[in-house]
Amino acid sequence: MSTYDRENPIVAPHSGADFAADINQILDVMLSSNASATRPANATAGLIWPKHIDANTHEISYFDGTVDIMLVTIDPTTGSITALNTFFTNAANMSTGTLDIARLLIASQGEAEAGTISTKNMTPLRVAQAIAALAPAATTNAASLTTGTLNIARLAIATQTEAEEGTIGTKSMTPQRTAQAIAALAVGAGIGQTWQDVSGSRSGSSTSYQNTTGKPITMVSQLNGGLLQVSVDDTTWVTLVNPRNFGELIIIPDTHYYRYTGTTISLWAELR
Repeated sequence: MSTYDRENPIVAPHSGADFAADINQILDVMLSSNASATRPANATAGLIWPKHIDANTHEISYFDGTVDIMLVTIDPTTGSITALNTFFTNAANMSTGTLDIARLLIASQGEAEAGTISTKNMTPLRVAQAIAALAPAATTNAASLTTGTLNIARLAIATQTEAEEGTIGTKSMTPQRTAQAIAALAVGAGIGQTWQDVSGSRSGSSTSYQNTTGKPITMVSQLNGGLLQVSVDDTTWVTLVNPRNFGELIIIPDTHYYRYTGTTISLWAELR
């Protein structure tokens, strides 16, 4: 350890031995940066010097002309930094740049999931783990959705077959699936039906026909003589009209049977 202790190192007359001693001391000071237990007596403002506190503690200080300001403390036995000036450790003084994540104290997964530590930082991974552990109801329970909309991709949507069968009660429907269900399940007359002239495939003489379309059939005919009848079992018949060459219109419910007991058919059309 060396500090320069002479105010005027070169003062004439000066012996060769004294001059050499001054030069050697100056070199020692330069190489050791004034390392000592005390600040050099002739120090001026701007001096940065190592203050030897003890064998394990060296303090790098800046002399402002009045006092020494500690910049960093080093353990010379390990080469590690043991303390920093509070300016370097105060986040308020970080006006630019970013701090590497490795320099932060990060919560463990257990600490993130417990949610009780307030002295450590969180990463996106730790936040996701905390949400999964601490807020499962809020993320999976529909009752927690008080605002906003849920993307259709997050819903279980019925298939076309499920929509047309109309038996599933645990899936959602889209406008397309609703239209497909209506087309398949609606039973109102005229829905999904077309007018067809079936005169050539119908005969009288009490030949019975059954409505197996799944929907009511509307029948319009011009017959002469005989009876127009319907039945639920093809055995017991109910007479609806006694045709006399006028237009007749009747509704045949699904699965019911219908027949014409006469023989004169001018027109027989069905909405089916």
